[in-house]
Amino acid sequence: AVADCLGLPKVMSKEDYDYWIMNWSRIGSGSASRSIYDGIVRWDHQTIDQVITTEECSHLDHCVVVFNPMPKKVTSSDGHRSVDTSLFQFFRRNGTFESMPRVIQALKKSSASISDWQTFQHIMENDAMVMHAVMCTSSPPAKYLNRPCTEFLDRFMQFRHKTGLRVAFTIDAGPNPHLIWHKDDASKVLPWLKSDNTWVKLLINREEKGGVLLGKQKYQEYMSQKLIEDIAQYNVIFISGKRYGGKSWLANKLSEIMKLPSFALSDSIKESYCMKNKVDYEEMLKNRELKEEHRSKMVVYAEETIASDCHVWDWTLWEKATKLANKTFIVSDGRRPGDLKFFKRMSNCVHVRVECPDSVRASRGWKKTEVDAKDSETGLDDAEYDFTFQSVSSETSDSDLQDLVTSIKNAFSG
Repeated sequence: AVADCLGLPKVMSKEDYDYWIMNWSRIGSGSASRSIYDGIVRWDHQTIDQVITTEECSHLDHCVVVFNPMPKKVTSSDGHRSVDTSLFQFFRRNGTFESMPRVIQALKKSSASISDWQTFQHIMENDAMVMHAVMCTSSPPAKYLNRPCTEFLDRFMQFRHKTGLRVAFTIDAGPNPHLIWHKDDASKVLPWLKSDNTWVKLLINREEKGGVLLGKQKYQEYMSQKLIEDIAQYNVIFISGKRYGGKSWLANKLSEIMKLPSFALSDSIKESYCMKNKVDYEEMLKNRELKEEHRSKMVVYAEETIASDCHVWDWTLWEKATKLANKTFIVSDGRRPGDLKFFKRMSNCVHVRVECPDSVRASRGWKKTEVDAKDSETGLDDAEYDFTFQSVSSETSDSDLQDLVTSIKNAFSG
């Protein structure tokens, strides 16, 4: 977009423009410079060049198997700063220089040649695992792979060994493998992949459309073509609103009508707070006066915990909810922007905002306190929502609820 605004393609030579945009793009992402050209690109810190054209790799399909879409605790940049402290780095660097010409030639011929496919597969997978060995043995170490990812790779390799299909993996600095397969084998690879129930999302690339997207309009045109299929494993109904506004009531009604489990972020916070402060947790759940007595302290406790791990309570709820066989569940008390971002990234999530006048809240027992000005109460006031629900009476008609249920189901099916 910056290059577009400055009109740089009109005033720079191709070499100068490539160098400029390569370095600027890397400010946003270390790997962004590899997306400047179509096809497959080689980057060596100083130059970028297209080594395989779109036509030469048109026999390939690509998918990212997402196990954790949240930001990494150790960034790629931080991890790579310490790679030279690993004994494996010398061997990886030398091996990369030696194998690069081989993998390029093998990939160009892999459309028709089984042996070239196997060469490409071996080099790519070997380099990926050596890279993670380097990270794990650096000082300080950076561990990017998690158990769901490694267990998935075990199942994947068993599947490939059994079927003999042309499908390979690579994995960068994160727990999300990339699968690359020959299009002739897609009819067998994709059903197996979609049947696996451990991933969070699949991002399937439907068509090769690489290269620089100059300007917001070009980017929006690209995204509107829906060339990437985003498949979520889970559906989440995320409910937000004010205290005494009717969030729990709506969650219970939706749970009853839609036969879905409902979970509250605050339950884990309450349980942890009660254990630390020797308060009866079961009584806290039943006694609203006791909860209001401790609310300010619980909010402070939650905020202090979030300061060290911003999604600790989101992960606690996620792990509890996803242990159930049901792939759709309700979050009954969304409070902070980080909560909404988490569930939007982790699932096919619809945000239902409960709106309720202060006078109605007061009739239900609400009294304004300092808590009402905190982020836990105001953080989602300006957030985008998919649907609103007017909680003005306990006599809400079945038709109003059914309209909301229908809208949610349509959003998930669409």
